[in-house]
Amino acid sequence: MSNPDETGATKPSMSDAAAAPWGIPTGVWALGFVSLLMDTSSEMIHVLLPVYMVAVLGTSTLAVGIIEGIAEATASITKVFSGALSDWLGRRKSLAALGYGLAAFTKPIFLLSVSLDWLVTARFIDRVGKGIRGFKQTVSGEDDDDKPTLASETSESAKSEEKKKVDS
Repeated sequence: MSNPDETGATKPSMSDAAAAPWGIPTGVWALGFVSLLMDTSSEMIHVLLPVYMVAVLGTSTLAVGIIEGIAEATASITKVFSGALSDWLGRRKSLAALGYGLAAFTKPIFLLSVSLDWLVTARFIDRVGKGIRGFKQTVSGEDDDDKPTLASETSESAKSEEKKKVDS
């Protein structure tokens, strides 16, 4: 249930806030939990991946460095484009789900890979998923007037505090 305020914007009612601990929506809790599990599984795999590549697959350390560099560059570049795509489509949940889905899809491939080709492909897809789900939610022009950001509210609060100090 939501109640409109004097500006016409809807605010969560007390029953909405009571449904989730500390007034944080259930979807935020779910996304946080999924993110925690995905990051934990990624860290568990990616810590051991270079050792596996060198010891089992016989890859040189130079090749491991190049593969890791390309993988991280892929994630960074994908973040840029997925943020713009998110603004254009306006479907942030779908993009986040796609990113988590791609990363989850690759986890068994790491386990089953018997060649460097499979491993590099899985790493590349995993980092594309990381880039898609890791985009920063940018505010497009139409959203800018309607929704004040936390940064603007904090900035206004700091300005008013500074003005109080100057006036005293």
